[in-house]
Amino acid sequence: GAVFPANLGELDSPCSSITRAQPVLDDFSRDWYSAHLLQAGEGPLANYAVSDSQINRQIRFIWLRSFHRPIVIRITQRENGRWQLNAVELNGACGYEPGVVGRSIERELDDEEETGLLRMVDGAKLFEQPSLICELGLDGARWIVEGIDREAYHFIDRWSPEQGPVHDFGLYALELTGWDVGEIY
Repeated sequence: GAVFPANLGELDSPCSSITRAQPVLDDFSRDWYSAHLLQAGEGPLANYAVSDSQINRQIRFIWLRSFHRPIVIRITQRENGRWQLNAVELNGACGYEPGVVGRSIERELDDEEETGLLRMVDGAKLFEQPSLICELGLDGARWIVEGIDREAYHFIDRWSPEQGPVHDFGLYALELTGWDVGEIY
């Protein structure tokens, strides 16, 4: 299924050269990321906003480590202002097959967690980061962050970031699950 907006395949990435244009999200990555999202029971962020008029904002973190279990964390701000965490860990390995749901959690964030979340997203200007930066690597992890509000859809994809807003947000989202996730890379 089409989990990501089609126009991500049409937008030129900052890594495009004069001889060969590269999309922000190529077909291989779209299929790979989508397979993990679909196994986690996730659809396009836009679907949640359309299907639930109580939704104000959503942020999704997709963590695909080469040799570890895939994790998808969706954090939703409802119309009443409260934030809801939905997280799924699949039992496969990201560089291979997604597997099936191994564990999941659904809960409302408390006031302190919401304050931390807003600091990681708005305070750090997370969605002002470029969708891509030119980086390459072999074994590592994809850190994908999506966001949607009533005005725009945002997409950020990084390879094993060691610092910065994407790294900090991803670690915070993982911390909110309360899970021991093993190696961070």
